[in-house]
Amino acid sequence: FSADDQKIYLEDLELGKIHDLKVSPYNFNIATGVYNNRFVIKYTTESLIKDDFVTSGNLEIITSKNQVSFKSANAMANVQLYDMLGRLIYESSVDDLYFTTLPLAANGVLIAKVVFKNGQSISRKIQI
Repeated sequence: FSADDQKIYLEDLELGKIHDLKVSPYNFNIATGVYNNRFVIKYTTESLIKDDFVTSGNLEIITSKNQVSFKSANAMANVQLYDMLGRLIYESSVDDLYFTTLPLAANGVLIAKVVFKNGQSISRKIQI
């Protein structure tokens, strides 16, 4: 991948246009003044933030008595727990906003991975 291959777009927020600057210069007419929020330089035409994007703030993980509980604002599809060597020690399909594991034999630091119905996933380090 080289800099010559990188696309560069200029988004004109006032006119709602996205222009490929590698194809041609962007021409526009504007009155004299300061326009701090009119243009955005982008390297893709797609938004990187999707409405269904899952943020880590949407997932609460609670550990107690060798169990792990997951509470989310988004529907979960799968929960996995890994030890620090990357070995899968627990997995369950989920179809809910709340889920609690069976009692676990493992303790210490684990990695919890939650896959959501929309395909997004979050991984977090937890202590049980």
